[in-house]
Amino acid sequence: MKGDIRIYQFGLWKLALLGVGPFRGQVERISFRHTGGEPSNLFLIMAPNGRGKTTALEAVYFLMSMLDPAFSTRSEVAEHDFFGEPNAKLQLDLLMQIGVGQAPERRVLLSLSWGDVGDTGLSGWTESPLEDGVADYWLRIGYSRDSTSGGVSEMEYSVDALRGWERPEEPARLLSSLRELIASGSTEAWTGFSGSDAAVRPTVLYFASGRDITRDHQDEHRLGRPSVPQYRVAHRFEREGGVWASSLENLLVWFYWLSPVIYEEARTLVNQLVFDGGIEKQLEATPQKDPPGVRVGYAGESHGLDRLSSGERNLTQFALRYHAHRTRFTVLLIDEIELHLHQEFRRKLVQLLKDEVSRNADGTTVVFTSHDDYVIDEVDLDTDEDPVRKMPHFVWR
Repeated sequence: MKGDIRIYQFGLWKLALLGVGPFRGQVERISFRHTGGEPSNLFLIMAPNGRGKTTALEAVYFLMSMLDPAFSTRSEVAEHDFFGEPNAKLQLDLLMQIGVGQAPERRVLLSLSWGDVGDTGLSGWTESPLEDGVADYWLRIGYSRDSTSGGVSEMEYSVDALRGWERPEEPARLLSSLRELIASGSTEAWTGFSGSDAAVRPTVLYFASGRDITRDHQDEHRLGRPSVPQYRVAHRFEREGGVWASSLENLLVWFYWLSPVIYEEARTLVNQLVFDGGIEKQLEATPQKDPPGVRVGYAGESHGLDRLSSGERNLTQFALRYHAHRTRFTVLLIDEIELHLHQEFRRKLVQLLKDEVSRNADGTTVVFTSHDDYVIDEVDLDTDEDPVRKMPHFVWR
């Protein structure tokens, strides 16, 4: 039962890629291990264009989607580029601290794989996948494309290959409990910024490089249930399309309908982060009713979110989507973090990420790409800011 399992720590450990993007000739391995021995929680990937930065983020997003028990039946799996790569092999290793029932906490390495990566996986283990005693137990979830049916099939792993378990039934039972915990989140009420029991579940939030807010929604502006109003393992945020139901304005109006307190939390966040406290420019205190929408007040006038500058739109989208969908165990992926942002907004965003990691050092992991010197200076890799565990990764080949 889901009540039997408790997650205390959740972080990325290793990523291995082969047969995708620029990583076709040999395995590319990325270690998220911090110099202190724990998983890093603020991880910067730097590389010239075309060297696989986006491919690495796509792999983390795709592999973490496997935590969804319905992964093999979701249409977006077959639509992903990796599905069409016949030689693709991917593996993401997660380090988790888990409690089950009355048993003591266990450090578990959970490997998520796409394609047949063999008994010891793709991560470059030597004698044991439990590298240097970093974990005591190993679990695996793997899927591959079924060449016969054209669908997705789940890999089966022998208990002997998993190692570390006292009883052979333990790995299957723990995976079953984890999947039940995750699956139950999609049936629970969504409460916006205020959090819920879903906060104990892992999720990945991926802000792709195409993110923005479009101008002028083409359909009727009326209050509707947001397109994703509940917990999901994986969220992908790109361009806020021209459909009103999936727009940020509708999300904010929905917050107000749920509770003016939730709306005020969201409004305060945007006013402070984007509009410097909302003295001259701010989201208005009450949404417009007919047609429903949220107005930005400035110099005695008002306008919609789509009339903000590109940098304001980008930062607003990030702040609202992240805070609406984050959980206790969130992996946040941002491709080209500097996109649309001038230097002050870049500084604000980097500081926000550091604050989020500091607040939840063993649950929040931020992985982002950049080749902007100003962003790199703001991250300040050489300065210890415990509990922020910063690490860079360079991809040059």
